[in-house]
Parts: sequence; structure tokens; C-alpha cells
Amino acid sequence: MLLNGLVLDHLKKVYNNSTIALNSLSYEYPLDHGVIGIIGPNGAGKTTLLSILATVNQPTSGRAKLKGLDVVGDRIHLRKNISYLPQDIRPFLYSLSGRDYIIEYLRMRGENIRFLNERVEPLIEELNLQYIIDKPIGRVSGGEAKKIFIVAALSVDAEIYILDEPSAGLDPPSRIKLWSLIRSLAGDGKLVIVASHYTEELAIHCDEILILDKGSLLIHGSPSKILEKMFAIKEKIVVRGVENRSLNSVKKAVLNWGVDRIVSVGDTIFIYPREKNFYGLITKLRDIDTSWRIEVSNITLEDYVITLLGDSIESS
Repeated sequence: MLLNGLVLDHLKKVYNNSTIALNSLSYEYPLDHGVIGIIGPNGAGKTTLLSILATVNQPTSGRAKLKGLDVVGDRIHLRKNISYLPQDIRPFLYSLSGRDYIIEYLRMRGENIRFLNERVEPLIEELNLQYIIDKPIGRVSGGEAKKIFIVAALSVDAEIYILDEPSAGLDPPSRIKLWSLIRSLAGDGKLVIVASHYTEELAIHCDEILILDKGSLLIHGSPSKILEKMFAIKEKIVVRGVENRSLNSVKKAVLNWGVDRIVSVGDTIFIYPREKNFYGLITKLRDIDTSWRIEVSNITLEDYVITLLGDSIESS
């Protein structure tokens, strides 16, 4: 019987200082495999959610299940089936080489030692660690250490992989290789849950996206479905170099042009039109100030986060 990969039932987490980290989240992912991405600004509750799913934190109320197992009631059994990569990870012994660190970590996990090399060595080569893997982990760069932790996490023979900001600190080729490994796990029937600020990566590689803000689930679905729900067309106008005193000029310029929303972030204005015929608006903006840098670009999941965090400018 196919079990839902992830079920959240009014999941709530309140810390001792009365901070509500998660506010009654309810959600179901119907498949027992695939990649679920979690997006949201700082403080949205992403890390708290992942720590609860990884059974290292407990909810205040509500329930969460992974592949039919409750994260509280079945946590002992569930822990054997989860590999968790925290966001802020530190080595338990800096003097160990990268290779010995991975081996000792897997030994502590109770992994079958006979099969360690056949799982570990391909990952070391895939992430280009073969030249530093035998150095003490305390003497390698931050990005290299992060890749060692990734190898350790992905070498675990688990059913569920929970990864908090796994690509942060990695160079672009390593990020591409990491996502190839993640998709390979999903192809092998594993469930992978990833939190990241790299929204463009999640949009490409995730089967499902959850967007959180201030502990609440705002929207979920496939990346394409989320964009269809939130934005009328697939393009936006970006105006850079706008001083605060010029905001009213932008506001007046967009009058009667069918704009969904305008958002200000620093000296950059994001304009989200409702209709494709907006090039006359670009001409009007250029006439106001020739020093503004104006471009048209595709809307992405990052725009959803921008609309959450930016300062909204009323267009009428």
C-alpha cells in the first residue's frame, strides 16, 4: 500500500519565549518518493519544521508523519530510516581526516561496514573530494567541509533524507552535482525534503514546493502551479537605481497599465504586470529618469519571496 510521504496535521511549535515557530501547519504529500522543497524568508520556520521531521525536536501540538510513521510516537523506528543534514553542522572531532570522519559517522549510525566503501567512494569522487579527503577536517575550507558532511549524509542507507540548506557554501559545479545526487535518490524511491534559499534550484529539481512565512504555510504545489496561481503572466519589469524620492514617479507611471503589484527592495522596483503588452510602460519609465536600469525578466519562485519581504507600493 502506498503511504503518503509527508503528512502535517495542525503541526504547531511554540518555544519557551512564546515565539510561534510553526502555526498549525496542515499538508499532505501523496507519494512516498520524490523531492519536496521548502522555501521562505529567514524566520519562516523552515529549520524548525525539518528538525521536527528529523525527530531532533518535538512539536508543541499536532502531528507529523513520514511514510506512515509518526515523528513522536514512532521516532525510534523512524530515526533508523532518516538521514539528516542540519544547516549549522560541526564536526564531532576536528582531527579526523574527512574519510575517517565519514566512516566513524556511519559506524555510529550502525551502517553495515561491508558496504561502506561502495557507497562512500563514488560520492567522494562525484563531489571532487579525492584530493583533500585524507586531510584533517579542521584544515579544509568551509565548502570542502560541507561536501564531506554531504557525503556522510548521503552515504546513509535511508528511506528519507532531510537536508537543511545543503547547497549553501558550495561552488556552482558542486551544487549541480549535489542536485543530480538528490534526483538520483528520488529516482530510487527515496523521499528527499530540502530547505533552501536557492529558489531557482528548487524550481528546477523539486516535485513539490511548500512556501512558509512566519510559521504558516502560504501555498504549496508544483513550481509551475504556484507561479500560475500567483502571477498573471510570466514576465516582470525590474527597475534598478530608483531613489526613495522617485517612488511616487514610478507609482504615477504605472497608473492605468494593468499592474498586479509593485514591490520596492532597496533601490530596486519590481513591477508585476497583468497583461503582456507592457512595453509602452517601459518607455514611460525611461522618460522619467534615463539613469534607471530597466530590464524584463522571467518570473520565478524568488518573486514570491520578494513580494513577501519587499515594501509594497500601491499603484492606484
